[in-house]
Amino acid sequence: MKDEEKALSLSVSVDERRGPSLVRVFSIARPGVPLSVLENEIEAALVRLAADGPTEAEMERARRMLAAELIRGTQTTQSIAFLLTEYGLYDGDPSLWRTDVALLLALDRADVRDACARTFVSSRRSVVEVLPEPPR
Repeated sequence: MKDEEKALSLSVSVDERRGPSLVRVFSIARPGVPLSVLENEIEAALVRLAADGPTEAEMERARRMLAAELIRGTQTTQSIAFLLTEYGLYDGDPSLWRTDVALLLALDRADVRDACARTFVSSRRSVVEVLPEPPR
């Protein structure tokens, strides 16, 4: 979508919880692009992922981004302490983060497709539109 100049920005994040987690897609439409067009494009991309899974190029990019995030997330003693504390608190094993990283890097296209099919269900989706206040 950003490549097609329909969006000024597009980001996806996961808010992990012990129970259900939250996947957030955040986008800002380019001026003149109706929000409905942007929403339809995002929905089509999620449907494609749930049906076909990511391409191999998308998988490689995701692995590179995960590795970069891991490097950034372990550059300071404070960030390492937070990582170990979080795993110790929620999982009872501070060293489990290494296993999680290995499992994530080992995922294949079918694994991601299946997870997307379970996650990107339209009845579970909420859409929030934030519009600027009209000029006075």
